[in-house]
Amino acid sequence: MGFTGLFGVGAVLAVAGDASVQSFVTAVFCAALIWSIPHLQAHHALRTVSWQGEYRTSVSETGIAAETEHVTLVQRWSVFRGYRETRDHVVLLSRDPNILLVEVLPKGGLYSPQDAERLQALVSRHLPRV
Repeated sequence: MGFTGLFGVGAVLAVAGDASVQSFVTAVFCAALIWSIPHLQAHHALRTVSWQGEYRTSVSETGIAAETEHVTLVQRWSVFRGYRETRDHVVLLSRDPNILLVEVLPKGGLYSPQDAERLQALVSRHLPRV
């Protein structure tokens, strides 16, 4: 968001400072591009897996199991190098340097706030926060 704001301010300054139209268009284009990249990536990821239908995920002492109508994927804790937590998600990061993340666990799918605390405790027992 910082770069989006930076280029947005650049566009405003280009107009206010009597800069060229090319400078204004470039600043607006860069701001729009920087803002849109995460959204495009998320849309692509959802489109890639949406045909599989609903995902059901379970977390246990042995690892994480994700299941759909078509596939079951079981990942042991050793697959992950660590985790990051946001307000709405727990993101598990891969040990493979070519893959940024392996699993995103939405907290919205939990039944209660106590389940979120239990999930965080379970994940932190097996992985470091990075």
